[in-house]
Amino acid sequence: MNAILSISTLELLKLYSELIEAYHSINTYGGDEAEIYAYRLLPHSPFLNKDMTGPIALEEKSKLYKQAAHALHDLCYMFKKQYDCKIRIDNIHYDLWIKKIGNNFQHRVHVKILHK
Repeated sequence: MNAILSISTLELLKLYSELIEAYHSINTYGGDEAEIYAYRLLPHSPFLNKDMTGPIALEEKSKLYKQAAHALHDLCYMFKKQYDCKIRIDNIHYDLWIKKIGNNFQHRVHVKILHK
């Protein structure tokens, strides 16, 4: 659960609200589906500036995006415990997503909330 601490409080509230909307099938993106961008799950970092290149910058960007993936996974885990629902990220169970795809999370995902 440490990765979730990297999300600003205001952004965390917004993200959680989007999941609640998806749970109630009223999310503006897709009813029971929320569109989540990686940058929303990250702290501010100069390494995410597109002008920064080189092995150190690329390594740092990779670490930050992995952190974003784990923050999303933690957020889904917390939400699932609270609402007793099923959560899929890009059509994959959120636990499988973090293991198979999470390390490549750099842009956006679609988080679908399903009632049991």
